Formats: sequence, structure tokens, C-alpha cells
Amino acid sequence: MQTHVMQRSSTEQYDVQHEIRTSRGSRNIHIHPLVTFNVADHYTRFCRQHSPAVAASKTTHVIGALFGIQKGLEVSILDSFELKYEVSDRKEVQIDKDFLSGRLNQFSQVFPDYELLGWYSTGPNEFEMDITIHKTMMEFNESPLFLVMDPSMQSGNEKKKLPVYLYESELHVMNGVPKMLFVQIAFKIETSETEGIAIDHISKVTPTSDSNRSSVHPHLGNVRDAIMMLSRQIGILVQYLDDIQSNDVTIDHGLLHQISTICNQLPAMGSNSFELASIKDHVDAKCVAYLAALTKGAQSTNTVTERFSSISSRDTKGC
Repeated sequence: MQTHVMQRSSTEQYDVQHEIRTSRGSRNIHIHPLVTFNVADHYTRFCRQHSPAVAASKTTHVIGALFGIQKGLEVSILDSFELKYEVSDRKEVQIDKDFLSGRLNQFSQVFPDYELLGWYSTGPNEFEMDITIHKTMMEFNESPLFLVMDPSMQSGNEKKKLPVYLYESELHVMNGVPKMLFVQIAFKIETSETEGIAIDHISKVTPTSDSNRSSVHPHLGNVRDAIMMLSRQIGILVQYLDDIQSNDVTIDHGLLHQISTICNQLPAMGSNSFELASIKDHVDAKCVAYLAALTKGAQSTNTVTERFSSISSRDTKGC
């Protein structure tokens, strides 16, 4: 597949609304890890195939299509593939529609329930060129999604937010002229059982030259990072509740209900009913263990008795 170097001109930037919508009418979107892996792999291969100057440029990006299942407001982005395109002298991107149609037909034969959900790109910002590509994708889907992965984010010692953003287009009238804008929307990362096993295996396969390093160390590091992330997220919720009490922010009853749901998920460690239930389960488990030990002892005793009886009968016959 021939890949062209596509760069975004800084003079082509347009306004993008960054408010994350959580209204009841918005779609419930789930992104599977395979999609993020494909996008990252596409960008990495692109950088390896081109000169270091092109690879280091923050304006360079790659594009591809998103594939998955949509049932009503439930959307699952399950897979992706690269797109063929041409870049004109005026820096206009022209998608190879024949190639896209062919890939869609191939996918539909293997996955009849799948459909084109949108497209992806890499880069820190959104530009007018993205609108042009988005309009082309609207020929295959009336309301395509636009996924952006920011490869410029550097990973440090602490876990950071996934550099993935999702947008959908909306038509706004500005100064009497209709204009299409991107609106950032919320999404969730959803992992199936098989994907979870694969991701867990990949995360554990880390080369190390220290023979004295315990195999438990990576696991403890992941637990530490998870606890630190949980602590930061809880701190944000606590700060939000403090701001509500001080009347610094407006009350969002939907968000308060979600916070209440999170608090209700915590086990009631100090209640009497929990202690009684815990003691009962502990006693039941010990009783089962004791009964198993008695059964095993009775079986061993029966075996010894049978052997003794057999030996005694042979001695009696010999006399």
C-alpha cells in the first residue's frame, strides 16, 4: 500500500468544541483495545518507513477507517483498517473510495453485523483538512465518528490518561453561514475476556536484564499505579463535592447520582451484619475443611483395616 506524507498546516486550524457531552440523547460508545493497538501500530510503521524529520514532525498523521457494531444508541468500535488516499498539490486529501468500498464488502462477508462507524487520525489538534475527510466519510455513514490519537504525549513514571479523543460532527450556523464543527464526546474502553488475556500477556512480557529482580515486582508496580490513579480520581470527586458545598459550581444531579452509586459499591466493612456474615462464612469454610479431613482419615483407616484383615487371614491359613 502506498502511503503519502500528509501534514497539517498551522494556518488551517479551526475552532473545536471540547465540552464532553453526557446528555441522555448521546450515543453510548465503547472502544475496544484492538482499535487503539491498530492506530498506534499504523503510526509507528509510518514513522519507521519515512525519514526521521518526517517522523518527528508533530503535524504528520495517518488515517484509517473504524469498524464495529451499532444497535440504537449502543456503539461498539471493534476493529479498524488503513485507508488509501492521495494528497494533492493544494494539500487536499482524496480518499480512495473504490478501495474503501472493497474493504467494506470484504468485512461484511466475514462480519455481517459490522458496519463503517467512522475514521481515525493521529495528531495533537484538529484542522480544516479533517473536515474535508469527514465529509467524504459521510458518504458511507450519515453520522461518522472521528477518533484522534495524540502520539506526542510522553509517558512518564505515572500513568496518564489515554491519548485518545472521540468526536462527532454538528452543523452550526455562524454569522448566517452553516459550518460543520467537531464536538468531543465521551466514550468507554471495553475489553472482552479474550482481549483482556492478550493485553495482560503483553503487559507482562517485558524484557529485563536484572536477574535478581523478582517476578512479583511488575505486579506490585501495577497495583501501586492503580491505587495512585484511584486516589487521584477520588480526590477530584471530593474536590467537586467541596466546591458544591461552597457554591463555587452548579449542582449536577446526574453526576451526584453517579457519585452516590460509586460510594454504594464500597463494602460496609464496619457494619455488624457484615461481621456476622463474614464469621459465618469463615465457620462454614472451616467445617467443610474438617469434614473433608475426617472423610480422608476414615478412608485411610478403612484401607489399613482391609490390608490387616487380608494379612491376618493368610497367616491363619498358613498355620
